[in-house]
Amino acid sequence: MSDELAGIWPLLALRITTPRLELAVPSTDDLLNLAQASREIQPPDEIRFQQAFLYESSPLRERQLLQHHWRALAHWQPHSWDLHLAVRVDGVAIGLQNMWAADFATVRTVETGSWITRRHQGRGLGTEA
Repeated sequence: MSDELAGIWPLLALRITTPRLELAVPSTDDLLNLAQASREIQPPDEIRFQQAFLYESSPLRERQLLQHHWRALAHWQPHSWDLHLAVRVDGVAIGLQNMWAADFATVRTVETGSWITRRHQGRGLGTEA
């Protein structure tokens, strides 16, 4: 991420780190990895809690994941926002942590959602994110 670009859109410089992972606005490489990784969120016979597009067939699922992220970033406003953060382990995006709010200055409420690929589940990474 260039400092010049982050100077124009400061959200792009956001980093949250823990001992095992990093949360950051997804880079282009992260988005490609997440689009591919979205194939393995949960077994097909489980109840679906995630956004419907995550259960579409390829390449529609990947395309809609990209559109959803870009739309959220483009429409960011202090009073109404949807923040998508890549969950990175060892520099590789393995899932997304989302936080969103509407009329934030008045309501002061934030909602969250997340997904981690199946092969990374069960290690507490989602909780840590």
